[in-house]
Amino acid sequence: MRGDRRAGHKGSGVRRPRAAPKRRRQPLGGKRLRRNRILTAAILLAGLMLYRPARALFLEKAEERALRARLEKVEEANRLLEQERRRLEDPEYVKKLARERLNMVEPGETPLFLPEPSSAPTPAPKPGPWWEGFLQRIGRLLGRR
Repeated sequence: MRGDRRAGHKGSGVRRPRAAPKRRRQPLGGKRLRRNRILTAAILLAGLMLYRPARALFLEKAEERALRARLEKVEEANRLLEQERRRLEDPEYVKKLARERLNMVEPGETPLFLPEPSSAPTPAPKPGPWWEGFLQRIGRLLGRR
């Protein structure tokens, strides 16, 4: 019957070629997994070893930028002070400053001081009815205001 005529069946004499053996996957604890674990551990260790120096370098660069900015400000202030020092060597400029800032006058001059418009006294508010002041004083004595 059919079963007797199949190719590769024992007894028929025809041999069927065998397929190449299939590669078996390594079990979870195999060499491949061990290699991956070692590689992962090496990468993590390298990262940890490089973290501190990289962080220190980053912080030093940030500090350097801050110091450079501060240096620029100090140099600008120094330049302005140098200009002021050169101006103070001029006797006319010194006289002008003495008149403006210190209200100094030369001999024979009469100083004249005018009040500033903003320093004029403000008029006192008009008093209200007598009982408002009286009630405010009583409130202060009682600690309400």
